[in-house]
Order: sequence, then structure tokens, then C-alpha cells
Amino acid sequence: MEGKGLVTILMFGSLYSFRQERGLAPALELPLPPGGKRALDIAGELGLPLDAIGAIYCNHRPAGLQRLIHPGDRIAFVPKSIPGPHNGPLGFPILDSDEALRQVARG
Repeated sequence: MEGKGLVTILMFGSLYSFRQERGLAPALELPLPPGGKRALDIAGELGLPLDAIGAIYCNHRPAGLQRLIHPGDRIAFVPKSIPGPHNGPLGFPILDSDEALRQVARG
């Protein structure tokens, strides 16, 4: 895969189980083009249910679905149930599943 670097991807909670139940790795490395790829597109490629994603972290910092992920980054997809109902006050981006679906439709 010349010209492509890797991103490390982790999934937690029900997203971990979702992948594992389908015989898919809940932690993996994925090749990315040098210019990167949006977290939303990565989630789609992994088959993650967008309405179940509560937060995305890139290099241990909260990120949104539109965040451009670059080779060498580490990202984590966290379900809505983790870390709990205090996402906003703790500084975690609150992802609206309806907005996520609209973003997918817009491409």
C-alpha cells in the first residue's frame, strides 16, 4: 500500500461488541491516503451504526464526525452510553444521530 499510512482505530463498549459479534476486529489499523479521511467516512467503512456513536477521540482529544483523520493518528469510537449523561459538561462533543445521518447523505 505504497503512499498510504496507517491510522489506529479502537472501539469501546457496545461498538466493540457490535464489531466482535460480526467476527470483525474491534481494534485495527486502517490505511489512509496522505491527505487523510473524515472520521465519518471511517465509521461508515467500518460499518459502525452512526446513531450509536456518542463520541470520537483523535489522539486522546474529543473530535467530531467531520474531523480529518491523518495517517499516524489514533482514534476511538465511543458509544453514547460512555462516558455517561455528562458528555457536554465534561467537554465531550455530543453527536446528534440525526445530524450524523444528514452528514452522511451530504457526503
